[in-house]
Amino acid sequence: MGGPFVSKEAPLAHKRKRVVLVSTPGLVQQATRSTLALCPDVDLVAIASGALSATRVMSQMQPDVLLIDANLPEEEMEALLRWAKEHCPGTRCVVSTSTSQHSDRALVSGAHAAIHRAGLADQLHATLSHLPTFES
Repeated sequence: MGGPFVSKEAPLAHKRKRVVLVSTPGLVQQATRSTLALCPDVDLVAIASGALSATRVMSQMQPDVLLIDANLPEEEMEALLRWAKEHCPGTRCVVSTSTSQHSDRALVSGAHAAIHRAGLADQLHATLSHLPTFES
């Protein structure tokens, strides 16, 4: 990986993005929520503590962005990305990762972007701003 941010998409439209965060409760989730609060074009519309609750929330809300935090187990992250691709194709998926190997697995599993956890505060706003939005 060449840097802390990897994206497979080019930017299209700039608008406020409705974000669902998937993160187990604790310090990592609190830090991610604080980081999202600093992004002026983001509305955090829901927080799910795992993949199963995320599928329910996403089915109801159809968010623009699914943000999966680094604290979600890898197998759960991969299953959620596959589900999102099939059931919510208009939702862009971003994964916060802890290693470059984790970033690679997220992208292979269907994530549109991966951000290394250490650079999340610096990279999240830029990443979300450059994600395209598609009508589903």
